[in-house]
Amino acid sequence: MGPMDVLVGCDFSKQFEFYSPFVITKGTYMSTKANIFVAYTVQRTGANQVLDDDITILDDDDSEEDTRVEIQTFFFISTSNENNPKKNPGIVHDALQKVFDHLNFGRPGGPRSVFLVSDGEYRNRHHFAWLGKQAVERKGDLWWSFYVAGHGKGLYDSEGGVLKTWARAYVKQHSTPEFNPINDIHDLIKHARDNLANPKGRAGKPPTVVKRHFFHQEGIIEQAKNGVQVAGSNMLYAYRARGSRDSLVEAREFSCFCDICLTFGMNCTRPGGPWKKTGAGYIRDDSDDGDETGDDE
Repeated sequence: MGPMDVLVGCDFSKQFEFYSPFVITKGTYMSTKANIFVAYTVQRTGANQVLDDDITILDDDDSEEDTRVEIQTFFFISTSNENNPKKNPGIVHDALQKVFDHLNFGRPGGPRSVFLVSDGEYRNRHHFAWLGKQAVERKGDLWWSFYVAGHGKGLYDSEGGVLKTWARAYVKQHSTPEFNPINDIHDLIKHARDNLANPKGRAGKPPTVVKRHFFHQEGIIEQAKNGVQVAGSNMLYAYRARGSRDSLVEAREFSCFCDICLTFGMNCTRPGGPWKKTGAGYIRDDSDDGDETGDDE
């Protein structure tokens, strides 16, 4: 990963349940559930260039000794049953666009390339179309690698666990028979920002995660419905789009980051076969002129 590149991982961290244990109807606790979608960024930073919130990135002439790897996590919380990231791709797009904005991706001084990683269950045509659209609009290179689905594997799972475990302990420690400190999504975000936003290291070592950000996804996020079916996508686990060239999304069976792949060459000789052009890409709105970009193979 180069000095101007960022790794972004994301996953649904299941749900957190808000209990109102002091309002009991027929012996049943009243409760609501919040969906928690977690993203994290991994970025090599240096001392010469400010990115955002005192986060710095490495200039090309910085040395390795001047750099370090910093991780930030982003929590997107919603109480709407329709805002489930696994059922509504629009939730994922809304969250990742906020992460891109925070990174200044597509703006002067921002990263040149973003590498997305997630479970394979997010592999669908609406995400592919969104990938091409973001590459075009932000004029940057985007990659999305999908891996085997499963709970508890990645940093997004552990960070989701940090939030939920802390919230339960906070309620247990501060609640009284008349008061519940985390009664709804606004309480959760407020207290999480106060207690978790700036992690502290242990035993003189810096924290693994340097910053946590919390967002309330309000209302119902519109469903993404503009994806073009990609032939053979059930066997393709790596996707990329280059904003400086065109909006078409290319794919291959496995992720690879060799020199050929990173420079958008097509004929990678490593396992996974060559890159193939797909029909996914920048799908125009009804108000735009012209046809859809790309043809299905």
